[in-house]
Amino acid sequence: MSTTETFKISTQRSRHGRVSIHEGAAPVPVMTTYTPTPARIARLVALAHRLDDMVRTGLVESLADAARLGGITRARASQIANLLHLSPPIQERLLFMHRPATGREQVGERDMRSICLEPDWQKQEAMFDRLVQAKGIAAR
Repeated sequence: MSTTETFKISTQRSRHGRVSIHEGAAPVPVMTTYTPTPARIARLVALAHRLDDMVRTGLVESLADAARLGGITRARASQIANLLHLSPPIQERLLFMHRPATGREQVGERDMRSICLEPDWQKQEAMFDRLVQAKGIAAR
C-alpha cells in the first residue's frame, strides 16, 4: 500500500534570475509605485560635465587622470566627454530622460556618438529629432 501526499508549491524568479521554490500558493504581488530614475544617458551627460569641471578647476590634470581616478579607460572617458559636444537643448532633453519601468532604455550613448561628431548644432538637432522619431520616443 502506498500513500500519496499532495501539496502546492510555487516558484518565483528574482531580479537576478534565481528561482526560489515556496510552499503554498503563489504570493500576491505587492503593487509598488514607480519612482522614475534618471536614464543612463542622463547620468552619463552629468558625468561628462563633472569630468569637465574636474579638469577645468585643476582637481585633476587631464581627462586621462580623471579616467584613472574613476577606474575607466581613457577611451571610455573620451566617449563620455564627447557628450559635451552636443547642443545645449539636446543635453537638456537627455538630462530629463527617465529609465523605463520595464524593458530597455530607448537612447544610449552609442546612439549619440555620430551626433556628437557633427559640429553644427542645427544639424545635430535634426539628427537627434530623426533618432527620437525612429525610436518612437515621446517628444517633451
